[in-house]
Amino acid sequence: MAKLKYYALCCRGMPATKRHLTRIPKADLVIVINSQNSDYVTEATNWCVSESIEHYVTASDGTPSTGKNSVFDLFTASNNDYMVLVDGDDFITPHGLYIYDTIAQSASPPDAVALEFQFGLVPNNNYNTHLLHVDESSNASVRDARDKLNQDHIHGWGLRIFQKPYEWWAAALDGTSVPHHDEFTEQCSNMHRRLMTHEHEYINGWESHLRIVFYSKAGAAFRFDPELLVGEDTMQY
Repeated sequence: MAKLKYYALCCRGMPATKRHLTRIPKADLVIVINSQNSDYVTEATNWCVSESIEHYVTASDGTPSTGKNSVFDLFTASNNDYMVLVDGDDFITPHGLYIYDTIAQSASPPDAVALEFQFGLVPNNNYNTHLLHVDESSNASVRDARDKLNQDHIHGWGLRIFQKPYEWWAAALDGTSVPHHDEFTEQCSNMHRRLMTHEHEYINGWESHLRIVFYSKAGAAFRFDPELLVGEDTMQY
């Protein structure tokens, strides 16, 4: 039987960190703590020890690429056959667990699986990231309000957030999405057009972002570009 592990890459927010244990069986969960917040690192480490969860603290430079590369390094050095990379603030559903487990135990698992038409959040609608992530706050009212949130539910409007209509893509591809009136804004507009052209060609013609979640050892031979501060998932795909 193939050995599959779920690697949760966490950098902040104990409520979100703890949520992974409510979804993923402890025997299949690996917490990777990659943060520049020393208070969070200490709290997350202590919690993992208290719950007897396999965990690692890896060096962070503040970029998502470095954190994800550290997960690849841990997976590559392990005796696990496959892994699912779970971002720290992600929700993984029982159906997701079933799908990934089924893929891993299939006759010929792929080296990588990407999520298409991802379900995302509109964070401006009843989704307070401050309450979710400021664990070290000395303000009792902030901590009380955060703790009352049900971390097992999505606080906001859910939708297929990266799926764009034809009109959006038409403007992006002809370079009119980003208004420009000087040299700097023209550079921004040109870069946006270049990136969107790349994404339109290499994803599926509808989504502006896509990421890979399931990896074999061969798939995890890839490494993220640490110079990318955002969009590293899309460029990897």
